[in-house]
Amino acid sequence: MNKILGKYWQMSIAVILSIVILVTPAIAGVSTANIFSGKGALHYTIPSKSENNQLIQQALNDENVKVLLSELSVNKQNVSNSVAANWEYDGKQGRVLILTFKADKEPDKEVQLYYFESQGKIKTGAGIIQSINGKQKIEAYDVDKGKVYHAATIDVVNKTPKITWREGPFVPSNATEVQGEVTASSSSSCSECKTWCNYILGTLNCSIGGLFFCAAACGPAIGICAVICAILWGLVCTYGTNVDCNSFCTYEGYCP
Repeated sequence: MNKILGKYWQMSIAVILSIVILVTPAIAGVSTANIFSGKGALHYTIPSKSENNQLIQQALNDENVKVLLSELSVNKQNVSNSVAANWEYDGKQGRVLILTFKADKEPDKEVQLYYFESQGKIKTGAGIIQSINGKQKIEAYDVDKGKVYHAATIDVVNKTPKITWREGPFVPSNATEVQGEVTASSSSSCSECKTWCNYILGTLNCSIGGLFFCAAACGPAIGICAVICAILWGLVCTYGTNVDCNSFCTYEGYCP
């Protein structure tokens, strides 16, 4: 099993997400990955082209997705990219999809939609992403019962994301501004692993804002890393699944 080694272990959120990815198609040239230990490993596969197209159509036909795209003035024909994965975890299974849409007449903007589906449970949200002069701003939008909410604003400067919560039924009641930087309490790999693991999971909640914050921290690994963020987001939101950071860091060899 290939692993992201210590030279990538820097003090940034992207590191723990890179470690979470254990084996990825982009890095290892394979189509499966196992993530976490504990009750069961999180396992994902990249779907075939036909499966991917079927999932895209399913997402675009979803009523909440239609409401989101209409609210954000997105033409569903303007899909510029898609990333998808089938996943299994602790007896549960499902799919995630990330769709990117070109913004009409605004080349510096794009709209990104996340769609999570598992055994009849569906979760979706979207964001308007604007990049100017090396800075990125993401306006994140939740949808609930046909109503769209401006949930959060994520600003990314010097590769460091900062989230400012807005409003909506999924925004944490105790939400505060969160900066994508933290200092581990110890120089040991074990302590750092636990610090970053708990920090990232702490930003994930039922609001799409937490997912965009997680994805914004991925850096160069944004593609498959964002998929991992989406899977974790969906699990946390729909099932309340808790990832055991102690087990994860031990499994990865960072803790004895």
